[in-house]
Amino acid sequence: MNDLQLQLIELTKANDDKAIKKLLEEKLQEEPNNIDLLLRLAIVSTYDPDFDEERCIECLEKVLTLNKNNATALLLLAYVQEKHFGEIDDTLRQRIEAIETQENETRAMLKYVASWFYRWTDNEKEKQCLIESINMYPGLVNNYMRLAELYFKENKNTEAKLLVEIGLKNVQKIYVKNNLPKDTTDINEFINGYIKGIFQMDTILEWIKEHWLTEDKTN
Repeated sequence: MNDLQLQLIELTKANDDKAIKKLLEEKLQEEPNNIDLLLRLAIVSTYDPDFDEERCIECLEKVLTLNKNNATALLLLAYVQEKHFGEIDDTLRQRIEAIETQENETRAMLKYVASWFYRWTDNEKEKQCLIESINMYPGLVNNYMRLAELYFKENKNTEAKLLVEIGLKNVQKIYVKNNLPKDTTDINEFINGYIKGIFQMDTILEWIKEHWLTEDKTN
């Protein structure tokens, strides 16, 4: 663990996102093309209440200028658009679809976030993307949960519950109030939580089990 990581951990403990941003900006003055620093700054810029969409996107586009096939940058861009608008635009969807990667897990994540383009306009195409994502790599969580949600809306409760049960088996870490990420800029932690869904808050899991796995589940 290097000095920067230790500093970020200490600032995370202090819940001081502004100081984290300042530290990363200073480091980027020294290393403006450091992709790890750019991604970390993009991540901390997504957090409320000081969500800085402009700086976040600037960092991510810089990463993609340096490496057009950086899947993490595209996943984060999708997250930012979904967080702000509830969906992604077609330009980003096309960029996601065009990325070149042979890693099934990465392909599954990209297909999952590409499904956000259809969320409010075409649930059939959204379901198709989610099914493709699951078939590409069956080890995620969020794609199962969204597909289950759509099935519940169609009163396909048996199929939906099966998806929830399979998805929950893929959860690898459960956060509780006193066991949150040690470093809020950690790229893997962010992707595992917000994109893959394999890291989950205990309260969210409790809600899922209470509302989606009860015998009297209705739409």
